[in-house]
Amino acid sequence: MKNNIWKKELVLGIIVLFIGASVIPSMGRTVEEKQSSTDDRTPFMTFNHRGDTLYVGGSGPNNYTKIQDAIDNASDGDTVFVYDDSSPYYENVVVNKSINLIGENRDTTVIDAGGVGDVVFVYADYVNISEFTVTNSSELENGIFLNFADYCNISHNIISNNFKGLMLQHSENNTLTDNIVNSNNADGINLLDSSNNNTISNNTANSNGILEHWGGGIRLGAGGNPSRNVTDNIVTGNTASNNSDDGIGLEWSEENTVIGNIVDSNHAEGISLYHSNYSTVINNTALYNSRSGVGLHDSHNNIISWNNVSSNNLHGIYLFSFSSNNTISDNNIASNNGNGIGLSFSYFNVIKYNNFIRNFWQAGFIYDSFHGYFSNCWNENYWNRPRLLPKPIFGIMVIGFTPIFIPIPWLNFDWHPAQEPYDIP
Repeated sequence: MKNNIWKKELVLGIIVLFIGASVIPSMGRTVEEKQSSTDDRTPFMTFNHRGDTLYVGGSGPNNYTKIQDAIDNASDGDTVFVYDDSSPYYENVVVNKSINLIGENRDTTVIDAGGVGDVVFVYADYVNISEFTVTNSSELENGIFLNFADYCNISHNIISNNFKGLMLQHSENNTLTDNIVNSNNADGINLLDSSNNNTISNNTANSNGILEHWGGGIRLGAGGNPSRNVTDNIVTGNTASNNSDDGIGLEWSEENTVIGNIVDSNHAEGISLYHSNYSTVINNTALYNSRSGVGLHDSHNNIISWNNVSSNNLHGIYLFSFSSNNTISDNNIASNNGNGIGLSFSYFNVIKYNNFIRNFWQAGFIYDSFHGYFSNCWNENYWNRPRLLPKPIFGIMVIGFTPIFIPIPWLNFDWHPAQEPYDIP
């Protein structure tokens, strides 16, 4: 009796396994056929994912005609791939799922908002967007806007002719890389409202601020509002040129790193720190900017090192409005039309190991009598030629009270000037 029961159970188990092996592949084929395209082209870029791929444009019988329709029918982990056949796509795209949104080619796959709203609005985590031209937002909206969106990757897009190109608010741990963010009406890239721990790398942010003359290339924070600060971001390997304001601006922000960027021919500062503290600005090239190569306004405890700051229209590096406790070291400061380094009512800074070469004035300062007697430390800088004696640095001490001030000539000294220029790459 027991043998018969065992044999029946064995036969039943084999039948169940056979049916399961047949049904599961059939289910997979059904999903694949529903979403597949007969178009024989291969996507330019793919991301690792475990979901399905939904196609927009192209010639597949089940392909979508609108990007938003595909997103609405996608699930977390899916990829929406957009062919350029039907480009431009005139729509506003809202991404509220963790998906990959991939265009066929950023030069030919265009999302155009028609002057209405944000072009692409993201409020989900783990979203990847690449290979699009994103253009024509409304007057005060953005090309790509991440709002409360973390761990996203925005890469290899062209973002142009919007109000702001790429905006983050309340968004952390995102990567913005290898985008061309040019010719937007205000800022090219702007991070606001506790958008922390993001990486902005290898982007081109040129000619922004077409209509709004305060538009910069890359801006962290907002100059008029200290509550909109950001921290712990990395800005590296970017080019920011010919913007109507600063090339790279840090405003009311702390503990950011600006490293290895090229900022040239901007209409204000190349790199600007405004009420920004505990940040590091190293290994950048700041050339031909209308004001200073690097400017600090009421900013404290920053490190400015290993930069090439040359041929700027005013100063090479300029500290003003009580910028204090900063370290400025190991910079090449050459051929600037004002001071190589200028200090205006800024105190307790350390200026050492820099090369001052062929600036109109190598250095200068203006102090008030309450702070300024010996408040900045100049040490072991190279001053355009070997010097056996201490190098005098000429400036002005202001004595008096509002509204009467008396300027008198004053001196600081570099007591141990370097005898030969430093080898600074």
